[in-house]
Amino acid sequence: MCALLKNNETIASCYFADNDLIACGAMKAFKEYGYKIPQDISIIGFDNLPICNYSDPMLTTLKVSVNNMGQTAILRLVHIINCKVFDFFKIELAPELIVRNSVN
Repeated sequence: MCALLKNNETIASCYFADNDLIACGAMKAFKEYGYKIPQDISIIGFDNLPICNYSDPMLTTLKVSVNNMGQTAILRLVHIINCKVFDFFKIELAPELIVRNSVN
């Protein structure tokens, strides 16, 4: 992010980070270059780590239910054991949007 900002690259109005730590780092970099979050740039993270509540501003993030993920994995494992068939397929679990103050 700092390299982008140093080179005066075109800046988007919003960013989605791979995880909350990266999002917090991006917010810090933007602030160091004079941008205001969320007035100038909106940022969303992923994981809903505790740091989201302590960042300034508090980070909007996506939360995936680990209980739902674990339950889905167990059901899949039981199916493989009982049916003795390992077939590939895609499982999608919808995340929950936790809206805080980093988006406008």
